[in-house]
Amino acid sequence: MLVHGNPTWSFLYRDFIPRLTAAGHRAIALDHLGFGRSDKPDRSELYTIEHHSRRADALLE
Repeated sequence: MLVHGNPTWSFLYRDFIPRLTAAGHRAIALDHLGFGRSDKPDRSELYTIEHHSRRADALLE
Protein backbone atom coordinates (compact mmCIF):
# COMPACT_ATOMS: atom_id res chain seq x y z
CA MET A 1 0.00 0.00 0.00
CA LEU A 2 1.44 3.30 -1.10
CA VAL A 3 0.41 6.24 1.07
CA HIS A 4 1.31 9.83 0.27
CA GLY A 5 1.87 12.69 2.66
CA ASN A 6 1.00 16.35 2.58
CA PRO A 7 0.88 18.11 0.06
CA THR A 8 1.37 15.24 -2.41
CA TRP A 9 -1.18 12.78 -3.78
CA SER A 10 -1.16 9.23 -5.18
CA PHE A 11 -0.01 10.43 -8.61
CA LEU A 12 3.42 10.48 -6.95
CA TYR A 13 3.54 6.66 -7.34
CA ARG A 14 2.81 6.50 -11.07
CA ASP A 15 6.32 5.24 -11.84
CA PHE A 16 6.56 2.87 -8.85
CA ILE A 17 3.42 0.84 -9.55
CA PRO A 18 4.51 -0.71 -12.89
CA ARG A 19 7.82 -1.78 -11.33
CA LEU A 20 6.10 -3.31 -8.31
CA THR A 21 3.57 -5.22 -10.39
CA ALA A 22 6.26 -6.37 -12.84
CA ALA A 23 8.06 -7.87 -9.84
CA GLY A 24 4.90 -9.82 -8.93
CA HIS A 25 3.56 -7.54 -6.21
CA ARG A 26 0.14 -5.97 -5.90
CA ALA A 27 -0.02 -2.22 -5.37
CA ILE A 28 -2.69 0.04 -3.93
CA ALA A 29 -2.10 3.78 -4.07
CA LEU A 30 -4.43 5.46 -1.60
CA ASP A 31 -5.40 9.04 -2.42
CA HIS A 32 -6.47 10.75 0.77
CA LEU A 33 -9.73 12.68 0.70
CA GLY A 34 -9.13 16.24 -0.49
CA PHE A 35 -5.75 15.58 -2.10
CA GLY A 36 -5.07 15.42 -5.82
CA ARG A 37 -8.14 14.62 -7.87
CA SER A 38 -10.20 13.13 -5.03
CA ASP A 39 -13.42 14.70 -3.78
CA LYS A 40 -13.03 17.86 -1.73
CA PRO A 41 -15.88 18.14 0.79
CA ASP A 42 -16.16 21.46 2.57
CA ARG A 43 -16.33 19.91 6.09
CA SER A 44 -12.91 20.52 7.65
CA GLU A 45 -13.34 17.74 10.24
CA LEU A 46 -13.07 15.19 7.40
CA TYR A 47 -9.44 16.18 6.84
CA THR A 48 -8.05 15.14 10.22
CA ILE A 49 -5.38 12.45 10.59
CA GLU A 50 -7.94 10.37 12.50
CA HIS A 51 -10.39 10.42 9.57
CA HIS A 52 -7.65 9.69 7.01
CA SER A 53 -6.55 6.77 9.18
CA ARG A 54 -10.08 5.37 9.47
CA ARG A 55 -10.58 5.48 5.71
CA ALA A 56 -7.25 3.72 5.12
CA ASP A 57 -8.18 1.03 7.66
CA ALA A 58 -11.56 0.54 5.96
CA LEU A 59 -9.89 0.18 2.59
CA LEU A 60 -7.52 -2.46 3.91
CA GLU A 61 -10.35 -4.39 5.55
